[in-house]
Amino acid sequence: MKSGAINIITEEGRGISNDTAPIKRHDQGKTLLSSVQLSNSHAQGTLDFTVDDGEMSGTAIQEGKILREDLVEFKNKRLNQDGRPVIDDEGTERTLEETQFIHVCNQILITARTECESARAVFESISGANTESAQIDIKSFDNAHPDAESRLEWGDDKEGEYGPICLVADEGQNLPEDRRTDPDKRVQFTFDHLDWEERDLYGTITASGYVELYRDQNGRGQINTEEFTRFVTEEVLPHSRVDG
Repeated sequence: MKSGAINIITEEGRGISNDTAPIKRHDQGKTLLSSVQLSNSHAQGTLDFTVDDGEMSGTAIQEGKILREDLVEFKNKRLNQDGRPVIDDEGTERTLEETQFIHVCNQILITARTECESARAVFESISGANTESAQIDIKSFDNAHPDAESRLEWGDDKEGEYGPICLVADEGQNLPEDRRTDPDKRVQFTFDHLDWEERDLYGTITASGYVELYRDQNGRGQINTEEFTRFVTEEVLPHSRVDG
């Protein structure tokens, strides 16, 4: 993953593993299951990796899917001999919701989108942790990276989309406002040429807690899960908060 919504863990839990039993709930007389599936039995990387007297240490980064069964209503329709629509059959059927996630124990849960309340609820039930959606102070993030270029002037708070946008005003251009000089009104900030660990990053953050790194302009290959997670913890978390 190189994108997702930040959820800050406010109460520690017991952790997760592929050995964790699914949880059950009942709806309309049916038993529905939810579970967490890690990509493999090994961590996808570590934060704060150190080697001391030959001993390696660090905080594991886990990646996988949160799985949740649900019921949805269906209607099978056809045309009768008179050419009019009729319902052949209707009822409910079982569906499976799959949400990609990254987890750093007792620190953060990153879900694929901000609208992942049911996936967060499954994670909390299985791990015993409590999570709160992060809000990002875009002005603070921008101030901390003065050399990064603002790619867009303004935009709606959308994930993976630009929304209505305008290019950053150059000197002499007659645009309504320059987002870099009026940062309090921003809900989305798309940046370019952010220098981080020998990478030249192009990405977006939103006030609602979504972060996406599109690519590295240096051409050093794909941004992996470990790098994305470290970018979030090192560069974005210091400018994040939870409401309440």
